[in-house]
Amino acid sequence: MSYILVMGIRDFEQQLFDLLKTGKVIFTQSELSLLLDNRSDQALRTTLSRYVRKGVLRRLASGIYLNPRTEISSADILYTVAGLLRGNTLWYISLESALSEHGMISQIPMSTITCMTTGRSGRFQIDTYGIIEFIHTKKHKDTLLPHLVYDTKRNCYIADAILAAKDLKAVGRNLDLLLQEQDI
Repeated sequence: MSYILVMGIRDFEQQLFDLLKTGKVIFTQSELSLLLDNRSDQALRTTLSRYVRKGVLRRLASGIYLNPRTEISSADILYTVAGLLRGNTLWYISLESALSEHGMISQIPMSTITCMTTGRSGRFQIDTYGIIEFIHTKKHKDTLLPHLVYDTKRNCYIADAILAAKDLKAVGRNLDLLLQEQDI
């Protein structure tokens, strides 16, 4: 007779609480699989769906979950999820988000972060926290890197004002938002 160790919901909640103390609040499905003793794919999906229904986890995007007992800001959630969605490609904050941070546009994008990526384009609604928009770029990383600054707080790159303005023009966005004319 074989015995299968099945973690109860209270044990799982305790693990999430312990991880919360370390600052770990966003999880991939793979990470949760390890916490839940590597269940089969179907069993894992069923368990995660049940935990989402019971409020133990919050689904942010496909395969990405949040411990809802956290006090992490919406912006931090969006930047973390963006990194998980495009972790295997070069991506950086650009377009309206970067231009707003550089004081180059009059409007501040609320609850949306705009990014460029060497991966696929996509627009993701992240639960009630906001939207992440990725636009594909064909630019080579060697031409991008001199115009990118790594932000250690957000764990991602941000375009300088010149690159962000060039990206805005390249993707056909509204240039009327620019407060100062750049050599783009």
